[in-house]
Amino acid sequence: MKKRHIIIALLFLSLIYGVALSATNKLEISSEQKLNVQFKAFRHYLDNLPAEQRQAWLEELQYIISEASHNPQETADTSSETMVWIPKSGKKYHSTSSCSNMKNPSCVTLSEAKSRGFTPCKKCSPPK
Repeated sequence: MKKRHIIIALLFLSLIYGVALSATNKLEISSEQKLNVQFKAFRHYLDNLPAEQRQAWLEELQYIISEASHNPQETADTSSETMVWIPKSGKKYHSTSSCSNMKNPSCVTLSEAKSRGFTPCKKCSPPK
């Protein structure tokens, strides 16, 4: 009798664990990944969101696209510039957001980083 209760309890726990695992939907994208890999990861994330959250994402994306199409010159200017990562504290700029364990780094143009007094990191060798 005890074996049967243990088996039922284990089955119940594994069912709960499986439901909990399937309920988590994470999006992990790195600037070091190829764009098509980032797009696929984002699409998978969107496809697995609840309908209300998915709709909110789609509305925000439409807004971003609309804003970019109304300001094409602004978008074109920054897209041709080299982008680097800067930390909240510190004075080095980086080629990747994961260098030096930065917490919430910002992506800025190289010229902006230089104008703010940042110098290149020796570890990741960003553009100079």
